[in-house]
Amino acid sequence: MTFKEYIGAMKAEDFALGHFVLDAQGDPELPNAQSWEELEAYLVAKKAKAEVLKGAREYWSFFEEQARLP
Repeated sequence: MTFKEYIGAMKAEDFALGHFVLDAQGDPELPNAQSWEELEAYLVAKKAKAEVLKGAREYWSFFEEQARLP
């Protein structure tokens, strides 16, 4: 599963971390990042707010944990 697929399957909740999911699901230019650094660079270039960056980092961590599961 790619990061874009992972985020696309998420149900955004009405809390700070969910803001990233809503933004990402509505962003047709979101890259299919291969690393946190790639995703972070994209979000910084798009001038994402601090809470969006925080949410993105948390979801990236969740994604990495899922990828390690058998």
